[in-house]
Amino acid sequence: MKKNSLKMRPTAWLTTLATCLLLTWSSPVQAGDIKLQAGTGVTTQIMPLFGLDLIASYKTEGLDLGLIGFDNQETSFTYHNLSGSGNLSDRGLTAAVTVQLIAYEFSYFLEKDIGGFSFGPGIGYGFAEMTEDLQVSGGNQLGDPSPFYTAKDIHYGALLLRGSMSWDLVTCDGIVNSWGGLIGGSLVCGLQF
Repeated sequence: MKKNSLKMRPTAWLTTLATCLLLTWSSPVQAGDIKLQAGTGVTTQIMPLFGLDLIASYKTEGLDLGLIGFDNQETSFTYHNLSGSGNLSDRGLTAAVTVQLIAYEFSYFLEKDIGGFSFGPGIGYGFAEMTEDLQVSGGNQLGDPSPFYTAKDIHYGALLLRGSMSWDLVTCDGIVNSWGGLIGGSLVCGLQF
């Protein structure tokens, strides 16, 4: 099995998870909105992966952090189901590669409102499963030119930036993310109630 390039040190993902939990529970329980959204997710590095993102979120009033105040805070659970295929080469090896990535991610966002638009940063913690299938067509048939791998229980941290627009019960989010060594994003729409 290849070295796990998405794996974080245990202290890194524990710190990310603890930060998310502390931020979520740092204020008294308050009434908020539930968001249920679906849409597309994509990664842009190595070989593009594309697929389905499902997001369930709980949105409440924001935090006053002294110099910076945020209008909203939001805790989200995201399901990523992404896949892709293409030809990859490395050191004289060439292969047709097919990859599937399934991930479950917990995220926390702080947001500022401007009219019906809100935006702000987020952090997240997730775990994933990745499968790779390849057909080597050149070079050493035992080699693997792909930086992907087959692994379960891949822990990762995520840095995120989200912009949201809402119209009555309908809400759409655009999310840029950097997670587990991959850069990508999501475009999702759904209901907020």
